[in-house]
Parts: sequence; C-alpha cells; structure tokens
Amino acid sequence: MGFIPRSLPSPHGRARWAHRTRTDYLSERRPRSGPSMSFAGRYRPTGPVQLAESGSLEHWLTERYCLYSADSHGVIYRSEIHHEPWPLQVGEAEVLVNLTTSQIGLQLPDTAPLVHFARRLDVVAWLIDPIA
Repeated sequence: MGFIPRSLPSPHGRARWAHRTRTDYLSERRPRSGPSMSFAGRYRPTGPVQLAESGSLEHWLTERYCLYSADSHGVIYRSEIHHEPWPLQVGEAEVLVNLTTSQIGLQLPDTAPLVHFARRLDVVAWLIDPIA
C-alpha cells in the first residue's frame, strides 16, 4: 500500500516550476478564509554533488526520516520514510516574492539564504498515522 497524504497538497493553492539552467518556482495559496500567501524564487546548483558530512549542519538539515503534516482540525500526522543520503550540491537562490511569514508577524532576516540543491532522491514512505 502506498503513502496517502492527508493535507500536504493545498486544495486552495497552486504551484509551478520551470527547469532551464535554473529552476523558477512559484507557489500561491488562496484559502477560502484567512490571508493569501505566495512565494516566488529561482535557484540553481553551483557546485559538484557531495554527501553531507556526518555532524555537519547540512547533515542535520537533510537526514530526516519522518514526514509531518497537520489537517484543518489540528490533528498532527507522521509517516516514517526511508531514503539514501541526499546528493547535495551547493547552490544559489534569488527570492523574488515571499509573503509566507508576514501574516504571522515573523520578519525574516535580510541575509543570503543557505541553499543546497538535489536533482532527485527517491523516497519510500509508510502510511501516515495520527500522533496528536
């Protein structure tokens, strides 16, 4: 039996991306109630493929083996996942629009983002279970 997402895709949103020498990405969410959110940016790899060194920030950020989600009633779900280590490349990104945090009063720092790129990684996921 495969992975059954409960609330990962947004029924009130859309996303699109285009791959050339870089990836252009746009995500918009327009819920029936509450504020709209949007993000637009572009990114590309700038270095060779490397595996994150154990104990490094990159290893801590990428080697996760659970997927979490929440539904509109506040129920939190978790799915165990398995994958090989991420084939990371250092990258660069340009954020064109980011209206994902202002509605909750979170001001992001005006610093360059930490960017890593992975062309592909296959993942095996188990059924999602409620945890709260």
